[in-house]
Amino acid sequence: MQLISGFVDTYLRLDVTEEQAFQAVVDTMGLAEREEVMEIVTSWGEKAALAERREIIAGLLKVRFGNLDAQLEEIIPQLMELSREEYLSLLLQADREQLLLQFRGQS
Repeated sequence: MQLISGFVDTYLRLDVTEEQAFQAVVDTMGLAEREEVMEIVTSWGEKAALAERREIIAGLLKVRFGNLDAQLEEIIPQLMELSREEYLSLLLQADREQLLLQFRGQS
């Protein structure tokens, strides 16, 4: 299921027309089928949002500090747990040492 979900999210993004067609098909389904499909779609959306958050954080770290080394890679999961406002504030204001000190030992 995770493999299929990842494939669909990466390679089969729907445009507006396809989204409307998908919704029309879902509307014709019974309640049990519809719930199952919506659970899968929700899962895809959550995974896409997490992947996007990770990309944003990694991108900001690269812009601020150059290549991502092991120490910076290590703090990404902890940064992902913060709200958008919190991680953006930290990434835009803290220097490398402040970031590493803040998250050292929290993994």
